[in-house]
Amino acid sequence: MTNIMNSFGFLSFKLAEALEENLEKYINEKFQMKSREVGIMIAVKEKKLSQIQIGQILKLDKNSVRFFIDDLEEKKYVYREKNQENRRENLICLTEQGENLAEELMKTLAISENEVLQLLSLEEKEQLKSILTKVYENRT
Repeated sequence: MTNIMNSFGFLSFKLAEALEENLEKYINEKFQMKSREVGIMIAVKEKKLSQIQIGQILKLDKNSVRFFIDDLEEKKYVYREKNQENRRENLICLTEQGENLAEELMKTLAISENEVLQLLSLEEKEQLKSILTKVYENRT
């Protein structure tokens, strides 16, 4: 009989689940947001992205992305801007309030992750991040 604890899939899923649950606890209390909204805010923090790009990054369908963006727009954290290179496409941008919030969210994300990964040394955390990045960037 196979031990489930030897499965990369099981272990990575459980780690992702623990990270998301802990983040949800922080952001629900402090920001009244969902983790997917945090993902969108952080994704567009560095550069404007289309709704399609956001969906690809976060693995969300276009209706879910639209739903979350509508909510963030209503809260005045993001706005839609016509893409000058493709007029049929909107780019999602952070408002000034959204930029400030994104900074807070990044800090909260780091605190939440460190809490879940507290038994790892800094070197082990960097190794884990490096391995996960390598696998993520080279999947087919």
